[in-house]
Amino acid sequence: MEEAEGDFVKRARKDAPFILPLFILLPVLYFFLPISSESSDPSVIDALAPIETVAEGFKEPTGLAVDSSGALFVSDRKSGEVFKLNGQIHSLVSNLKSPVGLGFDTSGRLLIVEERTGRLLRLEGDGSLTVLAQGMKKPRWVAVAEDGALFITAQGLKSAKDKNDEDEDEDQGEAILRLTAQGSLLTIFAEGFKGLQGIVVHQSALFAAAKGLKKDKEEHGAVFKIPILSDGKAGPVSGITKNKLKKPFGLALDELAPFTSAPRR
Repeated sequence: MEEAEGDFVKRARKDAPFILPLFILLPVLYFFLPISSESSDPSVIDALAPIETVAEGFKEPTGLAVDSSGALFVSDRKSGEVFKLNGQIHSLVSNLKSPVGLGFDTSGRLLIVEERTGRLLRLEGDGSLTVLAQGMKKPRWVAVAEDGALFITAQGLKSAKDKNDEDEDEDQGEAILRLTAQGSLLTIFAEGFKGLQGIVVHQSALFAAAKGLKKDKEEHGAVFKIPILSDGKAGPVSGITKNKLKKPFGLALDELAPFTSAPRR
């Protein structure tokens, strides 16, 4: 037994010169090897810049818009209000029926999409609301072109057979409607989308975030580009994102790139 223990000690001493550097190397590797920064928690947002909470306490914040002065406007779909954030939070419009999309016309007046009533509203300087369009099925988002034409996502135009349906539908917003600058004609600009969500107009094209096209058997979430032709009609629809997006939801322009999209979590 003593002989076996002696052999073990001899081997340990013989291997010590190799074991000691190993223990020194391990902490060095810990600090210098690249470690993945990806969070294991899917609820954590990995931002490319610092983020902060601007405001909280809303019931169901949905639409978001920023005016030329930098003031922030938020629609609360559940409370039926539109809030203005400019250092302080105050209710700008109330008693709406499911306000969703927000935007500004070419004169800087606030546009509000009222989902439950199927209307597009404009907030006037005296605080009154003007109905710009109605008869839409679950409208949600609005975008404004340079010529003053308005684009609204919806499930289409209502007919006499349609009834109000307040149930949630993940694929609502299958068409993009166009309202002329004069507000005299509301037509279907493009249709055939699945899960159509955010839209934005950039130069002579409209960009839309959607889960896919109805003609495709499989869903392929992407940002789609639709040229706006000289007569106001839509050109061919084409996907411009190479990678498949999972439930793309928000869409906005930044100062450098054509657009920025955000997936729905």
